[in-house]
Amino acid sequence: MKENKKFFYCPIYTAILDIRSYEEHIEKPINISNMKICWIPFYRLENEFKNLDQKITWLLYCEKGIMSKLQKIYLIKQGFKNVQLLI
Repeated sequence: MKENKKFFYCPIYTAILDIRSYEEHIEKPINISNMKICWIPFYRLENEFKNLDQKITWLLYCEKGIMSKLQKIYLIKQGFKNVQLLI
């Protein structure tokens, strides 16, 4: 079976924001070379997101994608426009 590799373009000011719990973050770390990766658990994101570099587009990541979708909606309602999903 031929391996299907997917490539995606990320602007230079893009980083991954892992919003999983500490346990998930430690058990299954994200390893993507040449990408800045930060960790803030979803339950602290409301208070901590404003402290991140707002020039960066943050790609939210969680295991199943549900929490990242919910957090993206919340952050956009709070006026942040630099939030996308890592799918």
